[in-house]
Amino acid sequence: MTFLKNQDDQRIRLTAPQKKAVKNILLLLLLLLLIGGAYDYRDDLSRLIGLLSAGSLDDLVTLIASFGLWGPVISILLMILQAFIAPIPSFLITAANGVIFGVLGGIMISWLGAMLGAAGTFYLARYLGLAFVRKIQKSGGLIKKVDEISGRYGTKVVLLARLLPFISFDFISYAAGLSNIKALHFFIATGLGMIPGTIAYVLLGNQILALSRYSVGITLLVLIATVVALIGAKLIKKFQLGKK
Repeated sequence: MTFLKNQDDQRIRLTAPQKKAVKNILLLLLLLLLIGGAYDYRDDLSRLIGLLSAGSLDDLVTLIASFGLWGPVISILLMILQAFIAPIPSFLITAANGVIFGVLGGIMISWLGAMLGAAGTFYLARYLGLAFVRKIQKSGGLIKKVDEISGRYGTKVVLLARLLPFISFDFISYAAGLSNIKALHFFIATGLGMIPGTIAYVLLGNQILALSRYSVGITLLVLIATVVALIGAKLIKKFQLGKK
């Protein structure tokens, strides 16, 4: 018993800076692994990005469904991929999930994939800093948004931004990563804010099964996005009035 106790006392205990260094090294190794994998499959990846960028729901449904039982995993990986590659529309993947996996399955898979994508961009910005983010995020107003999220109402800023379809999902994640918002608060706001849009797009995708042409579904998609945008605009106005 004494020997075991002495062994326990001799365990290596890392200081806070050392723990942070280990996390940074692990993140760097993960990034290198992802980059290496992307390079090995660069031709397939290029074709996939071209497919998603073209905005063909029919082709995307065929692609994901072709993987059978691996379909949910492929869909989640696509959601993570679109968080790092701007031309890929996330709502297209979400709608495709509604077509393939039904309402409940589509919501769960889409929500999980979007959360993992948000986590990736958030921590990428937090560990690699402003200089890196500016190289991949060309949108204006980055510093202003970082200041807003760093303020007293940072969690509400993230929540409202997630409710608005016209505000870049990735832009908010990068800005939050550069801010001083706590990771837990960011994930709570992101998780809650994504729910309405995720449900709407999955329901639309699921209903497309009963439609004869996808163009009708796209029209409905635009209408839903408009309604969500109007509701979000009212919430922002109310939020701004509350700060005065």
